[in-house]
Amino acid sequence: MVKRNSWQGLLAILLLFSFILVGCGISTEDLERDVRASMEETFRERGLNIVINSFSLIKRSSTEYRGLLEATELGRRVTYGVNVIVDGRSFMWEID
Repeated sequence: MVKRNSWQGLLAILLLFSFILVGCGISTEDLERDVRASMEETFRERGLNIVINSFSLIKRSSTEYRGLLEATELGRRVTYGVNVIVDGRSFMWEID
């Protein structure tokens, strides 16, 4: 019986650790890559001549990120603030 309880305890610890890892979600770097790709696709679909020079995000809360987008638009360099909301499965971005 003691051996069985030991396995159950180990299994419970492993399951808890798995839930913690899953709960961590996407990394900031992966989210930056995915949001940037989404922006580039949106710009292309709308026929906008915007080239992203750099894009970075900072995590504000478990579901909110704030970013900085540096781009070239109509031949001039511009900088915009970006808000990103994540729900674990999808994201939404908005340029200020």
